[in-house]
Formats: sequence, C-alpha cells, structure tokens
Amino acid sequence: MIHLGILINLGVLWFLITFFTGSTNSDQSLRETIIVIFGVGIVQMVCGLALPGGFELLSIPVSLGALYFLVGWSCETDRRTTIKICAWYMLVALLTSFVGG
Repeated sequence: MIHLGILINLGVLWFLITFFTGSTNSDQSLRETIIVIFGVGIVQMVCGLALPGGFELLSIPVSLGALYFLVGWSCETDRRTTIKICAWYMLVALLTSFVGG
C-alpha cells in the first residue's frame, strides 16, 4: 500500500510541476519530480531516525522546507510558482490522507 501512495504522490507532483511551470518536456519534468520525491523522502527518513518519540510533529515543518527548497531548486521556478506548487501538493496530500484513512 505504501508503494501506491508513493506513485500517487509522484503523479500529483508531476502534474503540478508540469501545470504550473508550463513545461512541454515530460522527461525533464518527470526527472524534477523524482528528485523532489526522493529528496523529501530522505529528509523524512532522517527526521524519523533523528527525532525521539513524541517529537514526530517537528518533522512536518522540516519536510515542508525541504519540499519548498527542492521544488525551487530542481524546477528553477520563481518564489510564487514554487509556493503554488507546494501549497497545492500539500492540499492534495492532506485530502488523500483523509481518504486513505
């Protein structure tokens, strides 16, 4: 089930990056998306290992910062576009977490 969640996140982020950047090169936007997904996953894994029990909520702002930085860096977008991509991604991730239970 975890693999399906990763694929859904990948698809959503790929769509958002392609939509907001206006990219017509699907290979480049997929590469950017994979960089962001793996980067945020590594940050979440390190936070999970580094933070003791009870402090898991501190990993959320760190993950959001990593998402913002990686989207801006890999897509080379301006701040406004990066914020749009991150905000929409977080909204969709929140909705799918409620649906997925």
